[in-house]
Amino acid sequence: YLYTRIAADTAGVGIAAIGNGLDNLKLFYPNIEYKEGGERKVIPANKKCGPHFQSYAFFRTERCLAQCILAPTPTLLTPFMFKLKAEDVMIHFRRPFFQFKGKNPHGIRRHTAWHTTPTYEYFANILESIKRKGILGRVYLVAEPHQRDDDIVVKLEEVWNATWVSGSPNQDHYLSRVSPTFIGSFGTFTWTIVYLSQAKTIHLPIVSNMTYGSTW
Repeated sequence: YLYTRIAADTAGVGIAAIGNGLDNLKLFYPNIEYKEGGERKVIPANKKCGPHFQSYAFFRTERCLAQCILAPTPTLLTPFMFKLKAEDVMIHFRRPFFQFKGKNPHGIRRHTAWHTTPTYEYFANILESIKRKGILGRVYLVAEPHQRDDDIVVKLEEVWNATWVSGSPNQDHYLSRVSPTFIGSFGTFTWTIVYLSQAKTIHLPIVSNMTYGSTW
């Protein structure tokens, strides 16, 4: 939705949801007003902006606009926000609940969901590097509720004393955006957090089987 909304606003056109797209938008974005029809040209809401999907470079000029459109409301403020200190770290962990079988539409063979999940070592190496610099504060972690008992989540809690944050998806998203240091996974949730982030330092994975990532 973010990609489509920014592209539509920048181009001065509207959004059209085709198929079950409108039902999905209403489900995930209930606070947005949806109007039927209209005379403006439209961009299908179930498209991902083609080759610009998850492209930070392409959307860089619209970042301030996106921050205004998606500015927080009072319901997004959680107690954790007021506990964050300058050296605290927020981790977004994401393991897909489905598995790829055979080849995906891009012709890449994927056997398991692991291919879109960073390893534990990826998170540990980043935390260790921050610790060596003497600037590691508290470690917080956001993920979907059903991933509460994932092996990587449990190990992050045991080894790094990570604190599980369980708010609404919007609350977790905004809390991650304002965290001083952010460590991301793959997926749209991480992408939009980073795109709207106010963090001083951001760490992102490159390839799922790598034990290190990129630092911004």
